[in-house]
Amino acid sequence: MRGGVDLPLLRRLADRERLEVGLVTTDRDLARRARAVGLPAFSSLALAEHYRPGWWRGRRRAERLGFPPGPIPDHPGAIATFGRSRSLARALFLLLAVALFAALPLAAALYFLPRATITLRPTSQPAQAIVEVTADPALAATDFAAPAIPARAVQLGLTWEATGPGTNAAARQQVRALALQALNAGAADRLAGRLAPGEELVPGATQVTVSEEAFTTGGGDTRLTLAAELTGLAVAAADVHRLAFPQLARALPAGYALDPATLTTQLEAGRAPGRLLVTAQATGRAQLDPAALAAQLAGQRLGEAAASAGRPSPGRAAHARLGWPGWLGLVRPPAPRPAHHC
Repeated sequence: MRGGVDLPLLRRLADRERLEVGLVTTDRDLARRARAVGLPAFSSLALAEHYRPGWWRGRRRAERLGFPPGPIPDHPGAIATFGRSRSLARALFLLLAVALFAALPLAAALYFLPRATITLRPTSQPAQAIVEVTADPALAATDFAAPAIPARAVQLGLTWEATGPGTNAAARQQVRALALQALNAGAADRLAGRLAPGEELVPGATQVTVSEEAFTTGGGDTRLTLAAELTGLAVAAADVHRLAFPQLARALPAGYALDPATLTTQLEAGRAPGRLLVTAQATGRAQLDPAALAAQLAGQRLGEAAASAGRPSPGRAAHARLGWPGWLGLVRPPAPRPAHHC
């Protein structure tokens, strides 16, 4: 056992038979070799019987076959080494070096791969449509065939006073006419405070109804007190836009689509009460197909691709800029990836 040969056999026997095997020895070299193969070693029998941590640490040690590094007992001139471990480390190092050298050309190829960046500026086309619409409080949804949109009645009651010179009948008529004129002129502004967010007042649909009036005179003047009710119609701006959008789309040429962010409407009084004239304006953008454009430019030379991309067509911008690295001027690049910027 002092030669170190029987220790691995004893460890394997203990593992196979599921035995707790430990060595009690005062030989430090033998104890070191025993612990090296995973066998607990103690300097006395009392420690072996009562010192349990020594058993746990001994079992955690990895098993080593053969002699430990250094001179081999009973074999003068022979030295044990870990030559196999060194060869394994060299093999792993060589494998890592080969993988690194193989990855460098791939990374360089990906970095210098020909590519194209296309910047397109789609052409724009203004569109305008004028539609006469009916604002109907009885409607629940937009009627595109009529055309008509839902409306909401807006009401406001107030008391108005007016004063004028004179005390005869002509003075009364003049004061009343001035009071009604002032009420009609400010009716739209006063009813605007009754609108909900997103609503607009229908022009020409406001009315002033006088329910009570009383004249008093004094100091050579005539004073009129009126109890009036202001009424009007309100429509939702979203309904107006929804009705005007198809009209604007039909006004654009083929290959263009409306940009909803540019849609504006202006309301004017129609030919009859409850009707309004809607003037809608918006901008149409040329529609581009990036996949079709990439397929068209794939494989072309720099000059040919730039001329082809900048050629006007119903669905393409008249101004385009195609940029490739200068050293690709004579190279047939693969299919570019267009970047569509509206």
